[in-house]
Amino acid sequence: MKKFLKKIGILLLLTLVLMQLLDWIYTYAFTHSVPRNKVQYVLQMEPQHIDYIFLGSSRVENHIISRQIEEKTGKKAINLGIQGAQLADILLMIKLLDEQKITYDKIFVQVDYNYSVKSKSGISKSYALPYISNPVIAADLEQNDKRFLYYKYIPFYRYATHDHLIGFREVAASFFKKNARIDLSDGFDAKKGEATLEEFRFPEDVPQKNEIIEEIESIVKTEDRELIFFCAPFCNMTVNEAYLDYLSGHMEGFYNYAKLFEDEQSLFWNCGHLNKEGAEAFTEKIIAQHLKS
Repeated sequence: MKKFLKKIGILLLLTLVLMQLLDWIYTYAFTHSVPRNKVQYVLQMEPQHIDYIFLGSSRVENHIISRQIEEKTGKKAINLGIQGAQLADILLMIKLLDEQKITYDKIFVQVDYNYSVKSKSGISKSYALPYISNPVIAADLEQNDKRFLYYKYIPFYRYATHDHLIGFREVAASFFKKNARIDLSDGFDAKKGEATLEEFRFPEDVPQKNEIIEEIESIVKTEDRELIFFCAPFCNMTVNEAYLDYLSGHMEGFYNYAKLFEDEQSLFWNCGHLNKEGAEAFTEKIIAQHLKS
């Protein structure tokens, strides 16, 4: 019995050592490689000034062309939209930008049906987990994730539970310094062609207030920088548009572009996303209304 327990103890010890070693290898790979996602990119940015920053989900990532803005205005712009990002993820990105001493003149935040969502997206959280020693990320996870202590104190747990985004495949790509699929210094990811449009339904009820929006406003709004909320275009097959009408009437600095291209369905990839031609047209609208003095 003693020999059996001894073998079990040795096995557990070796497992713990292996988990600790793998945790160190994975963390080193993510913190010392070329950035392959936008959270990683922001955390590797040097202090600098960016004139225009765009934050949101794929409805920003697929819609705003930074190079087009720079060519038309002569100012620096970056698209930091992340697929699936919610307002809580946007708030974290704003805090990280401040921590990295990234200054800006205008920051654009996508607000639409995400106004009703208080949780974080799994994608953004996964991207942040390798940097749990970062005080901003640690505080955010502690506040928003019940598994924070597991992530922090159980070696390799964060990687094992989010293997689909920060697992072996990403570690190998990081070690071999494989670049991201898109140019992260621009951030735009084009949707090609047209897809079949299907009905999109907004939530029935609109929260009377949103604490995340209020915190974003308290951080961003200063004398030397401007906060702009906007809703990117939707196709003409939306239901319950009163949701956006409510936001237009209750949110300061909110611009509703949902119907901007309602008669130009060839510009859409699906009901909530523009194709490349649509993104070019929408970026031109943003330039004309917000970025030309």
